[in-house]
Amino acid sequence: QFQDSHGFGGVVIANAGGFKIGGLYYYLSNKSANTSDTTASLVDVFVTGSAGPVALKFDAGYRFGEVDNLGGNVTDVTGLAIYGGAFLNAGMVSIGLEGAYARGDDPATDENEGTFNHDYDGPFHSIVLFHNFDYNGFAGTTRSGDRGVNNAIAVKGSVTAKPAPKLTLIGAAVYAQRDQVADGMDKGLGIELDAIAVYNLYDNLSYTLGFGYLLAGDNL
Repeated sequence: QFQDSHGFGGVVIANAGGFKIGGLYYYLSNKSANTSDTTASLVDVFVTGSAGPVALKFDAGYRFGEVDNLGGNVTDVTGLAIYGGAFLNAGMVSIGLEGAYARGDDPATDENEGTFNHDYDGPFHSIVLFHNFDYNGFAGTTRSGDRGVNNAIAVKGSVTAKPAPKLTLIGAAVYAQRDQVADGMDKGLGIELDAIAVYNLYDNLSYTLGFGYLLAGDNL
């Protein structure tokens, strides 16, 4: 139980040339009873907009700080996560290319460089490896354990089609690997193939059916 916990932050958003550009800063201090003191800051920059028929998204976050284990050592806690996506609208079909990176913890250092990640509701998701559904996931046995893109580099190509006004079909392929692993371990998470169908029953009600298949890499 924390004896003292406080934080503050701010957001700035501007529109320029058809793009929305934003920045966020957040500071957190947790001082707990007889265990550890944590101070950390988060800086995030995001950009969304369109260039002709191509919609663009970018988000990058960097965290820095330290954990003072009272009576013991001080651990630097840093983290870096980056997302980028481009989506080409070609009438009834949209073609997407996305990439995500969340730095892992280098086992050869005393620092913890992997304390920031794209959470499971982040913009980069897939059915098996990096899902954004509200139930137990592949990377953990609870929602809090499934942290999305974590200690990983991932690339996704997708095709979205609307063959009928109420029907959307999505096909995607994802390749992913770990960022940091122990000596002698393979980094490959594998190749994932996804297929999703969304049918809008009403304006505020839709039915989604998805299938994902993972060709697991040697890291799993």
